[in-house]
Amino acid sequence: MPLQAQVSFGKPEKINGQWEFYPEDNPDENGISRNRGVAQIEIRLPDENGIPAILADNQLTCLVEGPGKLLDLEAGNNTDMGNYRDNIQRAYKGRV
Repeated sequence: MPLQAQVSFGKPEKINGQWEFYPEDNPDENGISRNRGVAQIEIRLPDENGIPAILADNQLTCLVEGPGKLLDLEAGNNTDMGNYRDNIQRAYKGRV
């Protein structure tokens, strides 16, 4: 069963990004180690033309389904003292 991660911003019912990862014994760039694998995903927010929006500060929600869990969600903003262990994070300079 794959691990699925979905990220949404804007309208709650709209999925803006979706990823699937498959646990493997010998992971490559598309897999995660079956025993203790970790995937770090960088999300870059685009504008309406698909160009990276470097000033975007949208709030994102991440859902993880399957045999994995979200460890944390952060945007690199060292002035943000919020909870990094929940599934909601505000983008900083267009990234999470």
